[in-house]
Amino acid sequence: MRIQPIVFALALSFVAIPIFAFAQTDWKATQFGDPSTFAEFHGFSQITYSVAQPDSTEPLPEGGAHFNMEEFYLSIRARVTENILVLGELEFANGGPSEGALQSGKLSLDRLFIQWRLHPRLLTLRIGKIFMPFGMDPFVSMLPAGRTGNPLVTKPIVLQELRYEEWLDTGLEAYGLVRAGRVAVTYDAAVANGPAGLTPEDLQNQDNNRDKTGSFRLGLLPSLDEGYINVGASVAHGVYNHTGDRSFTMYGADAQVTWRGIELRGEYLQRTGDDQPLFDEFGNPAGVARAKAQGFYVLAGYKVIQGPNDTYYIQPVVRYEVSDIPDETDPYRFKRTAVGINYSPRPHFLLKAEVDFTKESGTEQLNDAYLFGATIDF
Repeated sequence: MRIQPIVFALALSFVAIPIFAFAQTDWKATQFGDPSTFAEFHGFSQITYSVAQPDSTEPLPEGGAHFNMEEFYLSIRARVTENILVLGELEFANGGPSEGALQSGKLSLDRLFIQWRLHPRLLTLRIGKIFMPFGMDPFVSMLPAGRTGNPLVTKPIVLQELRYEEWLDTGLEAYGLVRAGRVAVTYDAAVANGPAGLTPEDLQNQDNNRDKTGSFRLGLLPSLDEGYINVGASVAHGVYNHTGDRSFTMYGADAQVTWRGIELRGEYLQRTGDDQPLFDEFGNPAGVARAKAQGFYVLAGYKVIQGPNDTYYIQPVVRYEVSDIPDETDPYRFKRTAVGINYSPRPHFLLKAEVDFTKESGTEQLNDAYLFGATIDF
């Protein structure tokens, strides 16, 4: 039996059959993805340097001076059809002054959803891993993304302690906009798995009970000849433990105003519900995360020097914040005044400097710090 002709015939069939098959079908339909979707890649990164007092505690790094590759975001999106879009985001987070105590770097999947626009303004659906609609968009209040993001190095502590930081969850979201004269009314509602507790570490990918968490924000956007106003109110409710007998409710209000180089922002958050028992790594009781807590921040900035179309600017910024810290053995109230200045020499590039003056009620801890950051987006 001659082997070589048989091997040659088999090899030819492996080449000829796929060619014939592709000739009978759409080449693009047989591939992973489609070039016509025009996938886009965007992202941003922030590098920080912090100098904290020797006896400082969270939310800043313990005493010392640190360079830190704090966070890197990579966003990938593709428009499959005119009305259907898919988006995925990867984040490398390394703790740092805006995240709390220094942590080892970790790579995580942030948002990942399919978006279906059913109406140009009235209704868009998202399913997947989403930002829960509560308060300002995290890309405004928390993340240093572009020129509309957080203008300081640190993040508002009330959002870290009471709103689950950026609050990512897996579920279904619906949002839209209705115009009434010169005012646009926006709504954003979501139903998701919900957290497994009251701390940011309690976010989960799969639910631990049969109940779901709902969150809703209603916003007003007046139409102005110059400037921008966005005012909103939010509410969220969910059951967080596996037996389904402990719940939480959050209420919030937020506002953002920009006009002729002036920027004003503020958020207030109040939480009620059932306290969460805490345990150490050995299962021993370690205090309680109290459900009843509140906090707020206000921020003001002004671009004293500003190029055409924001090509460059210098912006002093100040933020004052007060928040309960409810998930400690001895809960306390945190107050901080952050004073900073931003310099953007080119679009998509921002240098930050910040000084923090902190008071923690009921403690003698000093938590003042000097911070510097460099942010770039693409």
